[in-house]
Amino acid sequence: MDHGLYEEALTIYKKYEQHVNAINVLVEYIVSIERGLDYANKVNKPEVWSRLAKAQLDGLRIRDSIGIALCFLVHLIQLTINVPRFLHQGR
Repeated sequence: MDHGLYEEALTIYKKYEQHVNAINVLVEYIVSIERGLDYANKVNKPEVWSRLAKAQLDGLRIRDSIGIALCFLVHLIQLTINVPRFLHQGR
């Protein structure tokens, strides 16, 4: 694959039922989640689905990180608002 022959590698991996290698070519080199999804549906192997799921998560990492940070910030704000109320009720 050093020479960019990704489609050829994919064809060989499919022919010899090396499903994990095939899905790796699709998501890492060809960079096609859609084709990876089609392939996962076709072979329906847990290890293929797992690799596809990881690729999807990797592709959304920045977006997820922002979402997690915002949730954490909202949680901190809620704690800040609720602490004075809690202390006041304790008196």
